[in-house]
Amino acid sequence: MRWERQIRMMQRSQDFLKLVGLPVPTRPVPLKLLIPIMQGASLEEDDDLQDRWAALLVNAANANFGSEVRRAYVAILEQLNPLDARILDVLYSLPFEDSQHHGIITADLPLHARIKMEKEQELRLPTEDVVISLSNLVRLGCLRPGMTWGGGESYGRVNPTVAGKAFVEACRPFRA
Repeated sequence: MRWERQIRMMQRSQDFLKLVGLPVPTRPVPLKLLIPIMQGASLEEDDDLQDRWAALLVNAANANFGSEVRRAYVAILEQLNPLDARILDVLYSLPFEDSQHHGIITADLPLHARIKMEKEQELRLPTEDVVISLSNLVRLGCLRPGMTWGGGESYGRVNPTVAGKAFVEACRPFRA
């Protein structure tokens, strides 16, 4: 099974290379990064998550990718489940500066999220499985929880982080 997953990973990497307009990689990927990516991808059973591994590899091998693909991204990606990944997609599809300043309302995750509430209303919490995912994403540095007046954490509203944004971008096919 691991062999089949590794073959799929290489096929998806080739697909992403073509998607970004590269016939071949344009920079070498350091072994310190390449081997953990290949290991993590070969253990990933979810196709969507494995596609993120493939995009991470292609971005690491693309000299036109504007950011560094960090070894920390491997550790983060290894600790995501499909719900975590869907939530990241929804949250980081919103305008970053607005969501960082105002926070993101999470009650309707994983389907959608919004930055502003209609009128003043009490924040509803998302479902328990979404709160657990949000908590994991906070632990990984991809989000910051909202804070209550008493200083506690609240998952009715979260804030994206610069590190989370960079991670999400590194796990998507880059188009110049």
